[in-house]
Amino acid sequence: MLESLEENLSSVIITYLDDPTDLIRLAAVSHSCKRLVTRSDVLKKMFLGKADVADTACLCFENDKENAAYALLMRIIDYAQQFDLTIEALMASSTLSPAFNIENTLLTLESRQWSSIGREALSGMETLTFKLPNLCLVYGLSISSFQDTSLPGSPTFRSQRARFSFGNYNGNGVSETYSTQTHQMPSSGKLEVELPKPLLCINKQIVLELSDFVDKHPSEARYYIRVSSVKVCGISIADTFKSTISPSGQLVLEAISYLDPKIKKDLIELERNHLTVDGANDADIHDLARFLNPDAH
Repeated sequence: MLESLEENLSSVIITYLDDPTDLIRLAAVSHSCKRLVTRSDVLKKMFLGKADVADTACLCFENDKENAAYALLMRIIDYAQQFDLTIEALMASSTLSPAFNIENTLLTLESRQWSSIGREALSGMETLTFKLPNLCLVYGLSISSFQDTSLPGSPTFRSQRARFSFGNYNGNGVSETYSTQTHQMPSSGKLEVELPKPLLCINKQIVLELSDFVDKHPSEARYYIRVSSVKVCGISIADTFKSTISPSGQLVLEAISYLDPKIKKDLIELERNHLTVDGANDADIHDLARFLNPDAH
């Protein structure tokens, strides 16, 4: 029926399909249906409804493979397992001494910490900058301030507020392309932030902004901010995509694997339970494979 309608009307009709699997099944019906799905931008719009992008200027794909990439990304969001991403400590706005450096925030030892230099005033900001995995989806972030139980009152040396921003390092700092709202730091000194939607990050750094001081060291009469842990929860997509630079200097996201993330998850689960899978009669697997891999015959 869709093939007999005007293309604009057909494009409107398929927007009522809100599951990428339904669109993939439709695209498998015929060449004209596949053209309808790929020309309508419906997969792109569906993806942008599911996720945010840290920098839309970086969202470029191989020629003629944009829809396949969006389909893959949505399947990753739906089926890939989240975990604590491996991040790299880059710099801190100040550091009390080498024993209190920013790398301590990535260790599991509770006694290790990053500490700012001491300040006499409550107002001020400290920043911690980290490098994210080159290709990842970020779902949430957390920070734990360092509570010193050896001091009277067991101060947490937390900031009053915290904010996370994402961007690109340009030699003079990180140019912000996406940020969270500013959050009040709980009295416990532990803050967990869940992003409204998964955030696609391509070659991004993250800056933790810690605003204004709370606790004064009793023997020094100076205010400090101290952090014991920074974590980023998300999904690495490096096993599905890679980033390349085009001849024009544009960053391009290129798929390196068209294995459906759901199938990958099921296979891992089956392998864990020492079972095997026979997908030869699974029509969805064949439809998805044909659609996701434009070069498949």
